[in-house]
Amino acid sequence: ASGQFLDLSSMSLDDMVYNEKTLRDMKAHMWTIIKHGELCSSVKIGHGRKVLLSGPFGSGKSVAALITGQIGLQHGYTFCYLNPTDRRQQGALQQMIAFAQRYQPSILFIEDWDREQRESNPFDHGAIITEIDGIKSKSSRVIVVMTTNHSDKISGAAIRPGRIDKEIKFDVFTSTDMERLLRKVIPADWLDPITDWKKVTDACQSFSAVFVAEVGKASMLLALSERVGVSDSL
Repeated sequence: ASGQFLDLSSMSLDDMVYNEKTLRDMKAHMWTIIKHGELCSSVKIGHGRKVLLSGPFGSGKSVAALITGQIGLQHGYTFCYLNPTDRRQQGALQQMIAFAQRYQPSILFIEDWDREQRESNPFDHGAIITEIDGIKSKSSRVIVVMTTNHSDKISGAAIRPGRIDKEIKFDVFTSTDMERLLRKVIPADWLDPITDWKKVTDACQSFSAVFVAEVGKASMLLALSERVGVSDSL
């Protein structure tokens, strides 16, 4: 298998906005183990956790996984990322698990787990579930972070501790979260002090985080284009 190095230096939690419960769950079920591994071990909480990040496209799941990788690197973890594969790439997941085990403590990030589980092929599905469940012993220091846009497509066989220990949901993004995100995207001196935030967030109710951020960027571009003195030639 071939691979490449990832630059995670640009990842920053300060640039992101997550729902309070989502952020609390990430801190508890991923980052605490990375940062305080010895303390977790002392109360018999194993390092080999498997966490599923579920929610709609654009809700920040992949960025959350990459931020987890950055935190891991700061604490001596190897970070492994598996691109979504297709049925022709036999054994790709198993190879990545073996790599993560070899260089533990490690974090294995698997994108689009609903596709990766190969439920349409009972033999492959069983082998993959067994591989995930076995990683590889109870003393393993491999944290597996999976994402999905379709939690309803995760097989029942995968939904149990040992295969998926915790599902963290990214499907809640409140009006307060939207306002916080727009205030990050738009500089404070660009905002009208009498902005009707309820009207703004009501208009974004069906949007995931990435689309809310785009509302902020689009409004800034519109303001720039209408600015007095801006040449039409720009």
